[in-house]
Amino acid sequence: MTREPNEILSAFLDGEAVEDLALAEALAAPGGRETLVDFVLLRGAMTSAADRPGAEFYKNMDALLEPQARKRPWRTLAAAAAVVAFLALGVWSLRPTETVQIDPPTPAPEASRTLHFERGVDWEGQG
Repeated sequence: MTREPNEILSAFLDGEAVEDLALAEALAAPGGRETLVDFVLLRGAMTSAADRPGAEFYKNMDALLEPQARKRPWRTLAAAAAVVAFLALGVWSLRPTETVQIDPPTPAPEASRTLHFERGVDWEGQG
């Protein structure tokens, strides 16, 4: 599978292992050298210290988030209580609501008469 020249240049700049021939072809491709320069400039812009927030920013954010941190234990406790309540309702709904009594089967009635059949008289059979 061949990689795009931009992918090869990006991998090279990230410190990944790149084949020499593939790097040479990516640099020789139209706009290859300019792309590598753009990648280097972009990386430099992303890692400059001027773009990072200063100590005042972190101080202000801590002040803004501190009241929220105090409320969280109560929210967590309320959420846990809700989960326990739902679990209790679920278990309670699974309890048997009524007992079904199954009567044992009644025995067969006694015979009131006996029938006798004779072969050749009452039926004709084989055997």
